[in-house]
Amino acid sequence: MIAGRKVHGVRQKLLFVNLRNGDLNSEVVAWALYDGSLSEDQVQMQAGSETEPPYPTGIAALRDGWRVIQAGPVPERTAGQPLGGLSNEYMLEKTGRLTRPADARSTPMAIAESDPKLAPVEKRHLLTAEQMARFVVDGYLEFDDLIPDELNQRALADEMTAVDDAGRKSEYAWHITDNKDGFFDHSSAIREIHELPAVRGVLQSLLGPGYAQNHSALHVTYPYQEEAQLWHVDSGGRRQVRLPGIHPYSFDILTAYFAHDVPYEMGPTLILPGSHMRSMMGPDTGRYKNIKGQKRLAGRGGRICFLHEGALALRPDQR
Repeated sequence: MIAGRKVHGVRQKLLFVNLRNGDLNSEVVAWALYDGSLSEDQVQMQAGSETEPPYPTGIAALRDGWRVIQAGPVPERTAGQPLGGLSNEYMLEKTGRLTRPADARSTPMAIAESDPKLAPVEKRHLLTAEQMARFVVDGYLEFDDLIPDELNQRALADEMTAVDDAGRKSEYAWHITDNKDGFFDHSSAIREIHELPAVRGVLQSLLGPGYAQNHSALHVTYPYQEEAQLWHVDSGGRRQVRLPGIHPYSFDILTAYFAHDVPYEMGPTLILPGSHMRSMMGPDTGRYKNIKGQKRLAGRGGRICFLHEGALALRPDQR
């Protein structure tokens, strides 16, 4: 509910902060700003747009004029249950004068995903114990040396045939029932990439030799895109809904393949390492904007990343 007296030229700002613990003087670990003083032409804070919080602690925000208008309840902990959303949340408020818009820049990018079912690979292609441990902790792995350059160039050429000046062509628009493998079926190079022993070795290490490909999609970030996706969980919510006979702790792997160079400024996929440890429904994460530890998967073309389905991720804006 929003109520109050309107003051000419003055607008409300809301700052959500999640702290390390319930003490207002503890470290800010996640934050989101909703600024009513920005005009309709200006872009609000986007998920993944910042790496450092506006204030180191809640008290620092109060010293700068923010007022606490709501504090989150103390969370109830039940033994044996996974963690849910972020706790120790405070809503702060202040006012500001209307401002004018700023310019923005953008460049396109593309991502593809898949995991075909194939015979077991040789042991030398499997992950090491250290790599497996890193995935358990972070919920993702990334490699820039698994895909031969010639095959990568073919994949990029295939991707360029799937877009035009208006963006991604309609025949490659993903749909869970009507077109869940449109670009994967179109591109022999993408299929060959996921058949490489090195790629299969990663998937077999994480899923076992009997894994099966579920669906794939060509993702495109369009020019002049100023707004990011919301934080979301690609699985919809880990361990929230399971079909009969499916182990409650089973999970899928999402492979994100970047056919061309994607520097930080082009808005590569943003992930939150370690977030797969929390059991969250996808829509419940939309309030969060920037969280300490978030990572843009920036790098040169030919990289492939393997993500736990329960990890928080998004496609950010372009800087």
